[in-house]
Amino acid sequence: MAWLGVRAGALNLLVPVGEVAEVINPGMCTPVPLTLPWFRGLHNVRGTLYSVIDLPALLGFAPVQQGTESRLLLLGPQRIRNTALLVNRLAGMQAADDLQQAEPAPDHASPLRRAGMAAALEARYRDAAGLEWQVLDTTVLVALPEFLDVAALPAQGASA
Repeated sequence: MAWLGVRAGALNLLVPVGEVAEVINPGMCTPVPLTLPWFRGLHNVRGTLYSVIDLPALLGFAPVQQGTESRLLLLGPQRIRNTALLVNRLAGMQAADDLQQAEPAPDHASPLRRAGMAAALEARYRDAAGLEWQVLDTTVLVALPEFLDVAALPAQGASA
């Protein structure tokens, strides 16, 4: 199995290559009012609108500061249609043969403030350089209520 390695906040994540339809530069997103901060907005990709999720922000890290290294992972339609994950940077292709299963370690760097988000992070691996990687299960991620509900509640006391 081959994985695409990405950096999302303080995490090195592995996404199965078959679950990513395309990787592109983020460009401009059109913000959508009354959505949670990790929902970056809509991005036009060759005439198709994609919902853009800031993956590090969703996981509880600082939002991605878009720059030359940030990328959008367009998820394949077998997972969810017209959805893209914004990540800090690509780390390249990772082959399963180059990784060794790692024991779960205390995760001091990951706040994972949203309780359900930890369910989307699977097995841990270490590469030859000793870096720890976690597999991102996009099937679980896109089914989580926290992922599907992007609406922000109006501020208390706001009049209609």
